[in-house]
Amino acid sequence: VTPSAPLFLLYRFAEHQEDVRVLIDTINDEDKDRCNIVSVQSTTCPVYDQDRDIHYHADFQTMTTKAGVLVQRSDFPSGAFLIVIVGLADPSPCFTSGPNAWPSVGVKAPRHGGDEFYSKELRIHVEDDLSVSGYARPILATIGLFAGVYLITICYLAFSWYKSRSVHSLRDWLLGSANIAGGQPTARGGARHTYGTGGRTDREDLKAKHDVPTEETRLLSSKVGDDLDDGEEELDDERDLSHSSPHYDVRDSITGGTVITVHQMARKSPIQLYKKYRMFPWQVTTVGIFYALPVVQLVMAYQAIVNVSGDQDTCYYNFRCIHPLGVVSAFNNVFSNVGYVLLGFLFMFITYRRSRLFTHMLNTNPDLLACGIPQHYGLFYALGIALAMEGVMSGCYHVCPTGANFQFDTSFMYVIAGLCLLKLYQNRHPDISARAHTTLAGFALIIIVAVIGVLYNSTAFWAVFFVVYVVSVCYICHHIYFLGSDSDLVAFFRSGQRLSITRMRPRYMARFCFVVATLVFNLALAISGVINKYDDFATFMLGLLVGNLAIYMAYYMVMKCIHEKIRMITIVSMLISCGMWAGAGYFFFAGLTNWQASPAKSREGNAPCVLMDFYDHHDVWHFFSGFGLFFSLLVLLTLDDDIIAKPRNQIIAF
Repeated sequence: VTPSAPLFLLYRFAEHQEDVRVLIDTINDEDKDRCNIVSVQSTTCPVYDQDRDIHYHADFQTMTTKAGVLVQRSDFPSGAFLIVIVGLADPSPCFTSGPNAWPSVGVKAPRHGGDEFYSKELRIHVEDDLSVSGYARPILATIGLFAGVYLITICYLAFSWYKSRSVHSLRDWLLGSANIAGGQPTARGGARHTYGTGGRTDREDLKAKHDVPTEETRLLSSKVGDDLDDGEEELDDERDLSHSSPHYDVRDSITGGTVITVHQMARKSPIQLYKKYRMFPWQVTTVGIFYALPVVQLVMAYQAIVNVSGDQDTCYYNFRCIHPLGVVSAFNNVFSNVGYVLLGFLFMFITYRRSRLFTHMLNTNPDLLACGIPQHYGLFYALGIALAMEGVMSGCYHVCPTGANFQFDTSFMYVIAGLCLLKLYQNRHPDISARAHTTLAGFALIIIVAVIGVLYNSTAFWAVFFVVYVVSVCYICHHIYFLGSDSDLVAFFRSGQRLSITRMRPRYMARFCFVVATLVFNLALAISGVINKYDDFATFMLGLLVGNLAIYMAYYMVMKCIHEKIRMITIVSMLISCGMWAGAGYFFFAGLTNWQASPAKSREGNAPCVLMDFYDHHDVWHFFSGFGLFFSLLVLLTLDDDIIAKPRNQIIAF
C-alpha cells in the first residue's frame, strides 16, 4: 500500500461463518513508523478511500505495525464487506492521542514523516472467530469454577460443623490445644508472662474496673455477629481513649514499660468499639453505590460513541482478543471481573459465619470477651464489599478502557490496600485506630491526588507531592511509634537534659526498626517518582500503598513468629495467595495495551486469546488477582486465631 494507491480487498462470508477477525501485520520493520488507516466498509457505493472521508460510514482504526478488526455478519446483510487500507503521507495520526485520552498521552511522530512515495508491505489474514453461541463454553466454565469454590467452602464449613459436634464443646474445637483453666490460660511454653501488668488477668481486671458490665457483655454477645444489621446510631460523642476509664490514660501505654500489650490498647467499652467499626461496611457500600452509578453512565456513553461513530481509536482494546455481546464491544474483558464480585460475597459469607460462631462462644463462655484480639468484623465486611466493588469498577473500566477513566479500575484497589493496613493496625490497637469517616476521607484524598497526578504530571506537581507525602509519612510513623500520643516526644524536648546515648536509644526497638524501614521505603519511592516523573501516576500511588502493606505485613508476621505461632490454615492461605499473585504478576505484565501511548502504538502489543479462545492475558490476570485478594483476606481473617484464648495482658501490641 502507498499514499497514492489505497488497497481494496473484498471478503465474502462462507455459509458457516458468523464472525470473522481481520488481522493485519507489517512485514518489514523499517515500515513500523509508517501510518495507515484500516477501514471495513459495505460493498455499496460510495467507497471511502481518502484520508479525509474514510472516517465516515465505516469502522476504522489507525495502524503502525498491527491492526485487528472484528467483523460481524449481522452488520453486512449482503454477506460481503470491503477492507480498505489507506497510506498516510503524514504519520502524525498514528502518534497522537485518541479522542478519550489526556492531551499528554502520545509520542512524537518520527522525523522522516511526510514521505508521499513510500510503499508498505502488509500481511492480511482473515480467521473465524467465536460466534455468540460459542461463548457458552468459556462462560459456563467460569461460572463452574467459582461454583466449585463455593461448593468446597460449603463442604468445609459443613465438615467443621460436624466435627464441632463430636468434641467436648464448640469452644474446645475452635481453640484447639488452648487451655482455659480457672480463667488463667497459660502462655506459650508453659511459662506465664504478664509483661508488667501486675499479674492480673484481663477477666479480673475487667471485673475490678467494671469496664464490661454484665448487661454490656450480654448486649455485645448479641450484637458482635451483626455488624451489618441496623441498630443504634454510632455514639455522637465518642470519647477519647484517655476518658474511656477513670483509671486509664493513653500515656500509661507509652510510659509504662518497654512492652505494650493489647490489654492496654483495648480499654474502651466493647459496645463503643462495636459501634465504631460497624460503620465501615455501610459507608463503603454507600460510597461505592454513589461512585459506581455515574461511572456506568459514562462508560456506556463511551460505548455508544464507538458503536455509532465506528472510531476504534476511542477505546484501548486488545483487538486480537475482543468478543462483543450486545452493545458491549469487549464482553470477555468485562465478564472476567465476575470473580472479584463472587469472591467478595463469599468472603462476606465466611465472615458472617465466623462472627456467628464467636457470638455462640461468648454466650457459652463469657470469659473469652477478655481474651484474644478484640473481635470486630466491620472491617472484614468492608473488605468483602470493596473486593466486590473492585469487580464492578474494573468491569466498567473495561467497557471502554482509556486514560480518561483509568482511575475507575484502581479506586477500590486503594480502598482494599488501605483497609488491609487499617485492619492489621486495628488488631492490636483497637482504641486508637481510625474511624470510618476519617478513613474514607483519606481514600478520597488519595484518589484526588491520583487524578491530579494524571492530569498535571509536571515538575511542580512532583515537587509539591514529594514534600506533602514525606511530611505525611513522618506524621503517620510518629503516630505508630508513639501510639497516637505526643507525650514522649514533648517530654524529650522539654526536659532540657543533655543528650546521651542512653536517652537516644529507642524504647521500642522492634517498632523503631519497622518505622525506619517504612520511612526509608517511602522516601526512596518518593525520590524515584520525582526523578522519573512516572506517567502512570495512579499505578504509582497504588504501588506506594501495596508496598507499605507488604512492609507492615512482614513486620507483623515476624513479630508473630517470635512471640506467638501461626495456624496451619493461615499458612496454607498464605502459600496459595503467594502462588496466585505470582501467576497474576506474569499475566499482568504482558503489556497488551497501553493508554499512555497513541491508539496505533498501543495496538502493537495486542496478542491473541490464551484461554479457551475467549480470554486474553489480562482476563487471566483478573482471575489470578481475584483469588490472590481472596486468600490474602483469608490470611487476615485467620491470622490471630492461635491466641483467641490468650489473656490480652499476655498479647504484645506490635
